Amino acid sequence: MPNNFCRCRKIVPIFMQSKPANERVNSTGFSPFAWLCAAGVLIFGSSSAIAVKSMGMMDPVPARPGGSPVVFDHTYMTSLFLFVGEACSLILYGVYRVITCTRSKKTVTKTTSFLEPLSIKQLDKKPFKPCPHAFLFLVPTLFDLGATVMLNFSIFFVVVSVQQTISNFVVVFVALFSLICWRDYRQQFDLPHGIGLLVIAGGIAAASSVSIVYGDSIGTSRNAVLGVVLGFGGTIFAALCFIFEELFLRRIHVPGMIGVGIEGLWGIGFCACLIAIMNFVPDPSRSGSPDTGRSTMLESAVEWAYQVSIQPIQILFIVIYAFSTLLFNVSGMEVTRRISSATRATFNSCRAMIVWLASLAIGWEHWSIPGSIIMIIGYVLIVVGTLIFNNVFRIVPYCKKTNISRYGCWMGRSRTTERKLKEEAPFLPSEGGSSSNCNSSTPNDPLVTLEC
Repeated sequence: MPNNFCRCRKIVPIFMQSKPANERVNSTGFSPFAWLCAAGVLIFGSSSAIAVKSMGMMDPVPARPGGSPVVFDHTYMTSLFLFVGEACSLILYGVYRVITCTRSKKTVTKTTSFLEPLSIKQLDKKPFKPCPHAFLFLVPTLFDLGATVMLNFSIFFVVVSVQQTISNFVVVFVALFSLICWRDYRQQFDLPHGIGLLVIAGGIAAASSVSIVYGDSIGTSRNAVLGVVLGFGGTIFAALCFIFEELFLRRIHVPGMIGVGIEGLWGIGFCACLIAIMNFVPDPSRSGSPDTGRSTMLESAVEWAYQVSIQPIQILFIVIYAFSTLLFNVSGMEVTRRISSATRATFNSCRAMIVWLASLAIGWEHWSIPGSIIMIIGYVLIVVGTLIFNNVFRIVPYCKKTNISRYGCWMGRSRTTERKLKEEAPFLPSEGGSSSNCNSSTPNDPLVTLEC
């Protein structure tokens, strides 16, 4: 290209980077299927948390024949069924492919399957191969395992809505890690995203402080401080899991169900080894204490089986937990693949309000003043911040030209500003010899910026 022309480089915004080319999008830049996946993150994430809390809220039952009743507390066994649920996504994917191939004699292509859409950037992605790409999911699985164990411990020590609120700090950590790791995220990050994150962080801080400050006025917490610390630790691990998932999904083309299923298989292997070890590791909090009717080890698979056998409703909660985890992770990975891990985390932050309302209805938490009022304020801030971050509430102006040309500067698309940007852009020869506007965009082409 002659030196008197600027070099034109296509940059796909973070909110469009995995959008299928044949999908319709609205003013937020999300396709209808992406919104459906976001709703799945909210609904099934909430049901999985409620199922885990329900296991520990049942009436105490003996853990051994002739023993005294004890609370159902088997964090490692519970975590195992999370990965069992994830692994079941491979079965669902296989059933889907069989049904699809049966209905059509033609081979299912990436453009005809909603599970395998051809996105804007997937022309640069490598096709998925079980070996060696399955080993890439080993790293996020380890972080997912650490996050699951710590968050399940946290949900045992603190009221469930507060634990969910604390875990929502994942959106802040994911955004920070994304700014460090992804160049296109830094280019697309603008004032509304920063303001949205600050509002979300303020809401999370307000809601999570209630358990420590007001204690049992809102519900029963076994150890609020320990629950908060474990919640923050699990949140950091969850953020790293999201980041590594996006790292690999940017490089390989893999349907969400396959990715979740592979993580589930790795998780089952790790959990099985961990449980075998924990059956012989003494629990420091129980060692030296009088007989409480349960093992002094960190985990006991035998006691878990005995308690489940005499309290069959636990099986129902386990099935709900595994099924909810399956759909939650598939929806979340599709949001990561189609949009970004930061967007996934912002939607995930809103589920704390759903869990809190369910806890009030069930009776796990109590309405109190001012504790409940502060929690409502916190949840409102979380929802508002999420809507600002994802361009639903356009109450904060964009500052970068690429964002203004796509969304408008303030409260909707600014046609005057968009026309001005197009008029200022030089016309460059295309690959075929014709001229094109570097700042123009079509439904199937990403936004374009200039580098001189």
